[in-house]
This record gives sequence, structure tokens and C-alpha cells, in this order.
Amino acid sequence: MNMSEIVVMICRFVIIALYGFEMMRYNRGKRIDDTLKLKFDVRSWIEIVVVGVLNIGFIIYPDLKANVSFLTFYGFIMLIVTFYHTRRIVAWGKKVIFILEHSFYVKDITRVKYEKGRLSFLLKGQPFKLRMPLTDMKALEQKFAGKNFR
Repeated sequence: MNMSEIVVMICRFVIIALYGFEMMRYNRGKRIDDTLKLKFDVRSWIEIVVVGVLNIGFIIYPDLKANVSFLTFYGFIMLIVTFYHTRRIVAWGKKVIFILEHSFYVKDITRVKYEKGRLSFLLKGQPFKLRMPLTDMKALEQKFAGKNFR
């Protein structure tokens, strides 16, 4: 085995670990609030399917000496895409919102705005921004309408 083949194996392992880490964080939020659910719109589903298929294709593609350099480059690209993809997942329940890989209480979030593909909010006075969140934004805006929307 040469170094490129080892790098490809490490990339495959890290991509699987990123999804496992995201699932672990989501389950931790689910223990706090069992109403926590993932809700996606059409754009989000398309992105999830495309990234999932590309990752599965990378993971099951055989290591041949002729294509190891391509797989190394493709592996690094998919690491970056998968990291940013999993970071943008948003789920919410009655008490907890799962955003930016962490679970937060809904009562701590204020000034929720969604404009031009950017979700911005304050969490205990600290501003956060999330571009193109993977969720159903209409349902999320309805959730934060009224008393939670400041």
C-alpha cells in the first residue's frame, strides 16, 4: 500500500465518522426533547440524496492503482462537502432546536430571520448565521412566529 491508498482509506473512514458524529449529536438532543424531528423541503431532499449518493459511490468504489490519485482528490472534496453538509442540518421540537451540530433550547433563541438563503439568529445574545439550512424553512418560520419571534 502506498500513501495515496492510505489517505483514501482515511477519507472514507472520516466521512463515515462525520455522519456518525452528527447522528450521535442528534440523538443527544432527542433525549432532551423527544418531539425533535427532521423536516426537509424539496431542495433539502435533493441535496441530501446527491451528497449521499456521491459519498456512497466514493466509499464503495474499488481502489485500483490507476485511479488512486483521482480518489485522493475526490476524497478530500467529499470530506469538505460532507462536513459543510452535515453542519447545515436543522431539526426542531417543542423545547429544543438542533442547529450547527448542537442542541439549544428554543427559549434561548431570539431574532430569527431568513433572508436570501441565510438564517440568522441570536443565541443568548450571540449572533449566528447559517447559509442554506437543510430544513423546511416555511415550517421553521411558523415555529418561530409569535411569542418566540423577536
